[in-house]
Amino acid sequence: TVAFTDVFVAGSAGSGGGGALALRAGGDLIVTGELSARGGAGVLINGDNPSTPTIQESTYGVSSPGGGGSGGSLLLQSAGRARVLPGAAVITSGGLGSRTGAITPAISNAVQQAGAGSTGFYRLESELGNTFLGVGVPAMSQNANGALFDRDARTGSRSTWLLPSSPALPVYLRYELLVDIGGNTVLFSDDPNVSTLLADDPNGPVQLRFQGGRLDPLTGQVLAATVGPWRTTLRSGAQSLNRDLATALRFDLVVDKGLGVTAVRELRIVWR
Repeated sequence: TVAFTDVFVAGSAGSGGGGALALRAGGDLIVTGELSARGGAGVLINGDNPSTPTIQESTYGVSSPGGGGSGGSLLLQSAGRARVLPGAAVITSGGLGSRTGAITPAISNAVQQAGAGSTGFYRLESELGNTFLGVGVPAMSQNANGALFDRDARTGSRSTWLLPSSPALPVYLRYELLVDIGGNTVLFSDDPNVSTLLADDPNGPVQLRFQGGRLDPLTGQVLAATVGPWRTTLRSGAQSLNRDLATALRFDLVVDKGLGVTAVRELRIVWR
């Protein structure tokens, strides 16, 4: 039998990096709390075996420590103003490296400190100006601010729940969507007597969907169990919102500026 008495083992890996996050807002982007992409911190390596919590020894093996994780990247983009308010923080710091110490026996207590991870980067971009009044790691610099040039051709928005004014269960008749496309104002509707153009093509310039639910009379909130599937029409038919007996509704609207959409002028929802 060969007795193994060396308390040292192979090296440890480094800690994880902070990753990347992009936040995009169609209006103002306001930070009031903390946005963090910190690199992972290392640990104290002493070889203590966790299965013997009352005894301090190094039978678990002492590895040479790995470095700390590097800080990540944060990108804040706003079509309005980007603001980091007082008391808020944007943190992309690197993590401290692992270290050895408190090794038993003391004669084996070799102390090593691995390097810290590098600091990451953050940037604010907006159309109407950036304001940074919070804490930044690294400290805010001119390079961390800029104008907004990066744009998505295809964008969307979702409404809040809307409550039609009706003394009984609403019957939804149609939608009328007025959109500027390529210099022309185009009318879409699910009623062929209003327009033969439907806003239901996922690859078209506009796509409109509706979802219905029923209101809880006690709380005034939509009951989650009553929320139906997303529908492409309001009027009667296989995809009609009327199939859900909805007393409230909301909509998703997606526009593709790459296909010439310049503005959504109006969305009318007609019911009785």
